[in-house]
Amino acid sequence: MTNIKDFFLSEPLNKSLVIIFLTIFSLNIFFMGLDYLDLIDGDFFFYGWLSVNSEYNPPAFFNGLLFFIIPFRIFQLMKDSGWKVFEKWGWLIIGTVFIFLGLDEIFQIHENQPESWNLESNNWFKYYLIGLGVISLPCIPLFFNLSSKIKALFILSGVVFLGGAVGLESASIYFSSNQLWKLHKIAALIEEFLEMLGLIIFSCSLIKLRNLRRN
Repeated sequence: MTNIKDFFLSEPLNKSLVIIFLTIFSLNIFFMGLDYLDLIDGDFFFYGWLSVNSEYNPPAFFNGLLFFIIPFRIFQLMKDSGWKVFEKWGWLIIGTVFIFLGLDEIFQIHENQPESWNLESNNWFKYYLIGLGVISLPCIPLFFNLSSKIKALFILSGVVFLGGAVGLESASIYFSSNQLWKLHKIAALIEEFLEMLGLIIFSCSLIKLRNLRRN
């Protein structure tokens, strides 16, 4: 049985992504600790430049890269023989969704909604989930044709990702609206950590699926 180390580090590209992921969050925790001890302030350059809760900085682009890794993995899967037509369409839909989510992450689409839409900024995930649910209907047969181990990994990645993108983001917004800034920063950090971890788990699951199909 594959252990956790092999699951995350067996493939060179994913190993690099995991190392970058751990480095980003180690630095964020380090700078947040210095901030709480009043040794630096929020204007400190590297604090903002490396913050997972900032826009257009290295962590934001890295997060976007994680989204784009998924379509790359899916393309590798689709090149293998044995897929039925409806399964290929399912993978194509999933890949397209992740390309959009990657663009959204980099360019902050959901945080810059047109005022004419009259949507509250913290309601974006409701509309995304509804849209995702409708678009993903053709993917249901593909999901049920997968092995129980891969299905469990896919579900785990989804739970971890949504726990950050929906659960912790809601908590972060609540703390911010009540001016609980320290709790807001902690919630925002955990939110981004879970989002990235969910994407990495999904990427590793796709690698495992391809290896299982080849054996």
